[in-house]
Amino acid sequence: MVYYIVISILFGITAVLPLDYLGGIHVVKEMFGSSGEVVNFTTTSILVSVGVIMGLIYKYHWALINHFQGMVEYLGDKSNRSITRKNFNYAMALIAVAMINLLAQLYLGRLGYSLALDNRYIGVGLLISAIVILFGSMIKNGKNVKNALRISDGVVVGLVSILAIYPGISFLALAYLVLKIRKYELKLIVEFGYLALAVATFNYMITTFIQYGNSFSVMPSLVGSIAVMVIVAILTFFTTALYKQLVRRDLLAVVAIISFLAGVYLVFLG
Repeated sequence: MVYYIVISILFGITAVLPLDYLGGIHVVKEMFGSSGEVVNFTTTSILVSVGVIMGLIYKYHWALINHFQGMVEYLGDKSNRSITRKNFNYAMALIAVAMINLLAQLYLGRLGYSLALDNRYIGVGLLISAIVILFGSMIKNGKNVKNALRISDGVVVGLVSILAIYPGISFLALAYLVLKIRKYELKLIVEFGYLALAVATFNYMITTFIQYGNSFSVMPSLVGSIAVMVIVAILTFFTTALYKQLVRRDLLAVVAIISFLAGVYLVFLG
């Protein structure tokens, strides 16, 4: 049961920070060694993914509904397009991320999964994430409110996020960097980054289950399985506020240091 609590707390926090929680799975496995409670990679990642999606959708469900409702209105009411165009672009950008990421997961997911079995590869990915975070934090904050999000931004985020197939590289860190370069306001960077992360996590969960579902097994305790999903969802919900504050106060360097240390541990000590 200690294992359930540890991974729930660890992933509930790291999953919604610019840290790759799949790398965290292996850190925990190193901590617990060959304990009988340590379940396989597929099971752990799917349960964590469900919890992450639950937390993010609950946090941003109104924003999601608003944008897609605006998209429907844009397509149906031509007289009101000047108002709903921003919603249309936002929704289409999210769809672009979803489609590109899904294709990447389907065609490159197995490569990422095989690399994730080696701690050194994950460590390298975490080191890359640290560099991405530091580079993004050095870019001056923007206020690109007038133009709002463009569909092309979603395409770019989707293409760049292909790199996140490599274990240890954070999807959220990549999205943060792209949107920071585009000079968008911090509120939009955080919100779109999280909704895109929810979509990417859903794609990962589905493709992982399709490709490796035969290795999926319920944890030794059904209660433990449910606890992991619920605790991860709750912590995901509350940790989003922490990430927002870190972005707003230019303190993401702290996350970069954590990613760097975790990367060094897996590369040299794991």
